[in-house]
Amino acid sequence: MFSKLMKRSNAVWLYSTGRFAEERPRFLFDLEECSRSGWHMLRQTNRLLLAIAKRLNVRQRMPVTEQQIVQAAGDWVSKTCSARCTDATRDTATKRFIFVAKRWLHFLGKWDEPDRTSQFKPELESFLKELRDQRGYSPETISTRNSALNLFFEWLGKLGISLKELSPKILAAYFVQRKARGWKKTTIKAYGNSIRVFFGTQPSRVCARPG
Repeated sequence: MFSKLMKRSNAVWLYSTGRFAEERPRFLFDLEECSRSGWHMLRQTNRLLLAIAKRLNVRQRMPVTEQQIVQAAGDWVSKTCSARCTDATRDTATKRFIFVAKRWLHFLGKWDEPDRTSQFKPELESFLKELRDQRGYSPETISTRNSALNLFFEWLGKLGISLKELSPKILAAYFVQRKARGWKKTTIKAYGNSIRVFFGTQPSRVCARPG
């Protein structure tokens, strides 16, 4: 697969000797056969898989966690995007990394989207449906919005906080805790944007800008 995607021998060597070189081509072959992805998309996915493999252990016994995926995305974006990159570029890169990582990990049996938000499930499903059916958002963006809100709602559920009880102070505390746990500024911005978009569709809810 690597020799089909790249012409230069040094690039073929880099990808064929990189971390988890057995698992990456299996996923690429599956994409080629099942989704008929074009070569441009396969090349992009191939580059991302190596970046993901460097930051996540796909052979660990336990499933990879959402926190691990998010932190890996933040680390990659902070090291890949230059200071000149716009917030929109960083946001798009974060979404793409997370989307590809989850698809690959699901293929390997290391990831299933957890159902952790029963308390807020109607609001979340309504929001995602609006993004998909009315706004025409891409699968990558919807996946990122879903991940961001899943983590946020899980945190609210553990504290016993309802959406009606939210305040700017509570939202700020959430992102302070995320930062303390190793989240990069790029990840906080990307996930903070998802939460802001959600509250933008909830007129009666509080909406604060994460710090």
